[in-house]
Amino acid sequence: MNFSHLRPPSRPRVDFVYSGLPMIEIVPAGSGKGTCLAWLSDHLQIKKEAVVAFGDG
Repeated sequence: MNFSHLRPPSRPRVDFVYSGLPMIEIVPAGSGKGTCLAWLSDHLQIKKEAVVAFGDG
């Protein structure tokens, strides 16, 4: 679903994520599981080749 019409011009750095009724998540633009895993593995000094992720989405 496209929620870009909900984004106010003063807040261009947010994304809307539809999680199913009745949820719409408002998150920082560019954030996500991949971004989090990249940061966490760097922070913990774990090589990306040693990281595995899976989910329901």
